[in-house]
Amino acid sequence: MVDEQGDLGPVVLEVPGEHYGSAASNSRLIAKFAEHLTNSGQGLERAAKAHNEAVGSFEGRILPTARRVAEQGVADGASIAAPAAVETQIRQTAAGNGTGSRPELDAVS
Repeated sequence: MVDEQGDLGPVVLEVPGEHYGSAASNSRLIAKFAEHLTNSGQGLERAAKAHNEAVGSFEGRILPTARRVAEQGVADGASIAAPAAVETQIRQTAAGNGTGSRPELDAVS
């Protein structure tokens, strides 16, 4: 519900079949979700590092070797296409990207 000042009333999180009405339950639920975000972020970080290493190897070793082979007439080095660039950006949380303080989130972390 929104009151006359436009403020939201108490927030109650609901999970199908369960009701989390207490502040302690809400805090535990939010903390667990934040833990999942941290874990997925760490996985993305590892994947990005592995991808960057693979791109470095491709550009530094594979493509030069393919060019040398093509120059010797053994194979067509031009037929090797560079992999598509990764364009998806990872969204940062307001509390975790260093752009500002979010005291309301500090209390649950």
